[in-house]
Amino acid sequence: MTTFKLEQYINFSSLEELNYHVKQHVKNNQLNDTEYRLLTILSQYSCKYYGASYLKVSTLMSLLDVSKSTVKRSLKALVEKGIVTKQHVLRPVRGGWGANIYIIND
Repeated sequence: MTTFKLEQYINFSSLEELNYHVKQHVKNNQLNDTEYRLLTILSQYSCKYYGASYLKVSTLMSLLDVSKSTVKRSLKALVEKGIVTKQHVLRPVRGGWGANIYIIND
C-alpha cells in the first residue's frame, strides 16, 4: 500500500475544513483524554490527504505513550461515535493485514 491510494479517502477540501470538523467532533462528543489526543494525532497526520491517514497501532502507541489495548479501545470508541472510519488494508505483495487507514468523518 502506498500513500497515493489515500487520495480516494479524502473527505475535506481544505485544512481549514478538516480543523473545523475536528473541533465540531470535540464539541459535540464527550471524549476522554486519550480519545481527544488520538483524534488530534489523526488530524495532524491527515494534512496531506485531508481527513485520511495511514498509521500502525504501534505508531499510535508510541505517539500517545499508552498500551496497545488503550489505543484499540480509544479507536473503537471514536469509530462507535461516528467520528472516525477505519479502513482495513491488505498488503498486496506479501499478503496479510497492513496498517489501517483512518478517515475523519465530516
